[in-house]
Amino acid sequence: MPGGVAAGRLDETSVRPGYLLFGEDDFRAREFVRRLRTALSGPDGQPATVKTFLLEDDSWRDILDEARTIPFFFSPWQVLVAEGRGARDAELEDSDKALLKEYFRSPTPKTVVVVLFEDKIPRNKGLYRLFDGLPESAVDVVEYEPLKGQALAGWADERLRASGKTASPEALDLLLEATGNDLGRLENEIEKLAVFVGEKTRIEEKDAAHLITGDKDFDRWALADSLDRLDIRDCFRIIRKLFSEQDAEAAELMLLGQLTGYLRDILAAQALLREGKDRREIFRELRPAIQESWRDLYNRKFAALFGAVDSISPRDLDRLIRRLSEIDRKKKSMEASPRSMLEALIVEYGEIRRKGRITSPGRR
Repeated sequence: MPGGVAAGRLDETSVRPGYLLFGEDDFRAREFVRRLRTALSGPDGQPATVKTFLLEDDSWRDILDEARTIPFFFSPWQVLVAEGRGARDAELEDSDKALLKEYFRSPTPKTVVVVLFEDKIPRNKGLYRLFDGLPESAVDVVEYEPLKGQALAGWADERLRASGKTASPEALDLLLEATGNDLGRLENEIEKLAVFVGEKTRIEEKDAAHLITGDKDFDRWALADSLDRLDIRDCFRIIRKLFSEQDAEAAELMLLGQLTGYLRDILAAQALLREGKDRREIFRELRPAIQESWRDLYNRKFAALFGAVDSISPRDLDRLIRRLSEIDRKKKSMEASPRSMLEALIVEYGEIRRKGRITSPGRR
């Protein structure tokens, strides 16, 4: 169960130099990284920079070399996220153990190294044993288990309040019945409901029922929300659901349209920034349904849009959009089925985002 600093107050005085986050509920692990970005902002309010590494591709030497780069005095903190999954990523060579021990004996100021591991880590694996053996002042080891019962309902209530809403017990029951303890999907449904009910502060059973029973106007939200969270596995789940409910041609057109719209919003935001427009003004233009008074919902969506805007280079974005056009052309000429190509493009988008250094996604 989550414990230590990761479960409580988080600021510059309480943050640890390192974290090992793992478990079946990786949504809350990723949520903790978002909390770090906000809590460790610079003097001008700029969120901490985040750089992501993949343990299957990047060496611990490269990761720790990056960690030893000391941020400028007036810069925000830096958060380095090393993502892993599977038995291979959970093992450590003797040389890697020595590098990690040496680093955490004298960690770099204003730097946090987060190891975010999907699913459980066996206690006998090198990664767990090393982090668990380091001093508590240096690292926090946290296992996130799926929320159940009152804990799950409490999490949903907290998300509703953050969006300026409450829900009747019947509406909350419908939400939890539809989503289970999939927190990404639950957050997505709450955000959709907040927009759906507009100025109403209380969500009733009929509101939840209308949405959950299949208001197709909201289907387009699901893929965008998963892309915002860089949850590629959930993107594939949504695609499977789409193709199970629609014939292949209709599903391909919908998927192509959603991806095109998503990337063109990023392109439009980059162009408007170059014109000197204010970020809040850009957000109002591209996300008119989301009101600033909705606090956490507004902030999450604002950070998601500009996280993409700031971490994708114009060259990479142009390549992705050109590839979409090429997929559309091949579809029309019957050269190939676009589903696999669109899925590959989503994977590439995720890799670009994870590799990109986010410098100011929440700055307004």
